[in-house]
Amino acid sequence: MTLISTRSPFVKTFTGGLDGGFTLIVDIGYYEDTGDAKFQSLNTYNIDFATTTQVDLSPLIRSSIFSAGSNSEIDIETLVVKTSWEFPPFSSAPEADKIYTASDGWFKYEEGFNKDLSEELLENCFYAGSNDVIYKSDDESLRIPMFMPLFELYSAKIYFYKDGEVVSEVDTDFGYIEEQVIGGVFKSIYQTSNINTIINSAPDLNFKNRVLLDGGTIEDNQCIDAFFRNNEVYGVDEVVIEITYYPDGEGGQEIVSTKRLEVKDIVECKYEPYRVSFINRYGSEEDLWFFKRSDTTLNTEREMFRKNNVDAYMQGDLSNHNYKDFNVNGRETIKLNSGYLPESFYENFSQMHLSESVWIFVDGKKLPVNITESSLSEKKHVNDKLVNYTVELQYSFDRIGNIF
Repeated sequence: MTLISTRSPFVKTFTGGLDGGFTLIVDIGYYEDTGDAKFQSLNTYNIDFATTTQVDLSPLIRSSIFSAGSNSEIDIETLVVKTSWEFPPFSSAPEADKIYTASDGWFKYEEGFNKDLSEELLENCFYAGSNDVIYKSDDESLRIPMFMPLFELYSAKIYFYKDGEVVSEVDTDFGYIEEQVIGGVFKSIYQTSNINTIINSAPDLNFKNRVLLDGGTIEDNQCIDAFFRNNEVYGVDEVVIEITYYPDGEGGQEIVSTKRLEVKDIVECKYEPYRVSFINRYGSEEDLWFFKRSDTTLNTEREMFRKNNVDAYMQGDLSNHNYKDFNVNGRETIKLNSGYLPESFYENFSQMHLSESVWIFVDGKKLPVNITESSLSEKKHVNDKLVNYTVELQYSFDRIGNIF
C-alpha cells in the first residue's frame, strides 16, 4: 500500500496507446466510520492519456483534502485514492487497479518523486513524529502522533512508562481505541477510527484548563503553585510502541516490532509553557513545546476621517474628535522561546517552519497561527554552545471578532 504525500509529486506515466481510448480514472474519497466502512467518493477525475503521457496526481488529491477539511461533517486527516483504467477493445490495462492512502505530507527534493513514506512509518512502528526524543511540560499529557497508512492487519500497544513502571497503556487496531484503567486510574484517550491519529497518555488538559472548561473558578495561590512544582501529574519518561502484524494474512506468521521514545518532563516554575502543534512531513499533527519567556504584541490597523464638529465647537464642547478613527482592528503576535534542547530538534523546527497548518493552545483552546519568520538557522553545540530556538507566531484572526 502506497502513501501519497500530496505536497510532493506523485506521477502516473503511460507511454503507450497515444491514439486514444486509454483513460485513467482517479476516485478520491474516504471510508465511513461505520461497521460496513462504506467508501464515500469526494471527487472523480478522468484523465485521457491520448493528450498526455504523464500526470501529477498530487494537486488533484490535495484539493480534495482541503475540501474535506472545510466540511465540518467530515473528521478525517487522510483520504483514500482508487485508480482504474478504461481502455479500447482488444487492449489491456497498463496496470492493475490500485488503492492508495493520501495525506498532506511531503518529502525532500533529493528524494525524487513518488516516494512512499509508509515503509518509513512501518520501520518506526507507525510513530509519525519527527524526533525520538520528546519534551513536554510536566503538568500536561503526552500526545503521540501515529499514522498507519496500510490496509493490512495491524494492531498496536502503546506503553507509557515512569521510572520503569507502566503508568498507562493503550491498545489499538487503528479501527478503534480502547480505554484502559491502569493502577486504578482511568486514562481517557481519543476515540477515533482514523488511521492518522493522536494517542494520548491522559486527559488532554492540565488541571487549570479542566477546571475552567468545567465552568469552575480557580484562584492562583502559593499552595497550588507549590503543589504543581513539587508533584508530577502526568509523569512519563519513556514510551514503548509495540506493533503486531501478519504479512501473510491472519493465521500466518506473526511479527512483533517495537519502537522506544525518550520523554523529558520539563518543570518550568517561572514562565508559562506553551504547546504548539503543526502538520509535519507525514501529514500528522505533532506537538512542540516552548518553556521559556514569551512576549505578546498587538499590531493595529485603522482608517481615519475628518469629522464636522462646527456646531459643538461653537457651543464650547471641545470633546469631539476632529479626526475620527474607524474600522479599527488588530492582530496579536506571540514570540516564544523553546529553552535548551538537543541538536536533533532542528528537524522538529524545520518541519514546523515548512508546515502550512500551525496551532497554539491557550487556556484549553486550539487557536490557528501563522509563522511570521522566513528563515531558520540550524544551531549546533560546537557553534552555539547551548541550543535554543525562538519563533514568532501571528494569530490567524483579528483581535476583534469579525469572521463575517
